[in-house]
Amino acid sequence: MRVFHAGSCSLLAICLLGAAITAQAAPLDKPPPVPKHGATARPVEPVNSAPKAKDENNPAFHKALLEIAGQYTRYQLSDERPRPAPERCALSLPQLSQSGDGGSHGKKFYYLYVKDLAPYLKHDKVKPGQALVKESYKAIPTKTGPSQKVDYTLGDKYGLFIMLKMPPQTVGTDEGWIYGTVTPDGKTVTGSGRMASCMSCHLSAPHGRLFGVKAAR
Repeated sequence: MRVFHAGSCSLLAICLLGAAITAQAAPLDKPPPVPKHGATARPVEPVNSAPKAKDENNPAFHKALLEIAGQYTRYQLSDERPRPAPERCALSLPQLSQSGDGGSHGKKFYYLYVKDLAPYLKHDKVKPGQALVKESYKAIPTKTGPSQKVDYTLGDKYGLFIMLKMPPQTVGTDEGWIYGTVTPDGKTVTGSGRMASCMSCHLSAPHGRLFGVKAAR
């Protein structure tokens, strides 16, 4: 038979109580992490952060861009005549972007199709749903006249350059703008989202990322 003395039990109880209090008061080695975006919210990248590799061809926008590629010829032309494309407008295709040929980067002409032409011509504030498509062609140099001056004629279709306006806070866009490049047949997206090559020009555009009719003429 084991015999417990009252004094020993009291001392044991005091020791256990003291240990429990000490354990509760002991500081944690590291404080628990504080969620930056709330306990359940998904992290959201800053809208104007610098483009990353994943921004150059975001698959989330492919469906919308392909739909535009299939219907843009029903939009209105901003001008009946083709216009020379900027030097930086190049499709995101390795065989083109790595080419030393000037026709791969500059020396292109395009027709500009606009989904809602009236506000574009008036430089009105751009609303979500607006879309623009540059239908571009390779420029073929030809010499004309007695002076043999170099002129250009339209060659093969080069590809489609698309801009689609979404709500400004749409993740993966440039203030709501999606930039996209699509192959000439309109079936394959080669770039989509916050494309650095497009943003390098359009960030300085005077009309909400658009250059407007003055740049097209």
